[in-house]
Amino acid sequence: MKTIRLVRTQSNDPDFKYLTQLLDAFLNQKHDQQQTVYNPLNQIDSQASVLVASIDSIPVGCGCFKTHNTLTAEVKRMFVRDEFRGKGVARSLLCEIEKWSREMGYSRLVLETSIHLTNAIRLYESNGFYRIPNYPPYTDFRESICFEKKW
Repeated sequence: MKTIRLVRTQSNDPDFKYLTQLLDAFLNQKHDQQQTVYNPLNQIDSQASVLVASIDSIPVGCGCFKTHNTLTAEVKRMFVRDEFRGKGVARSLLCEIEKWSREMGYSRLVLETSIHLTNAIRLYESNGFYRIPNYPPYTDFRESICFEKKW
């Protein structure tokens, strides 16, 4: 098993930009026209705490979190390139997001994903996240499912 390297960075990181372009293409293919409703909600500003995962200096995955409210951070832009899935990259990213958000004083993580992304749902549930009612702006989105994790 090759070592997964995680780098804490910012939203202007070229590898993060590259990976989120791949994520957007994946989501557009998976959800077709409906994804256009979600695209504005996926914008990441410079305040987000960004992670890039690499294996052998190849960027293979990303994730980030941003302030949702005083005690809560929201997980965004979780993605692993198809050819690197099943190697623990997403789990490593999620664990580091939790660790980093704790360091910053958050006591809760929330996230939204699609009901169609069953691998993502399994990942979140196996890492102690549990389903909650959809929070704004996802309240009326039938294709969305929201989760939280508290500590």
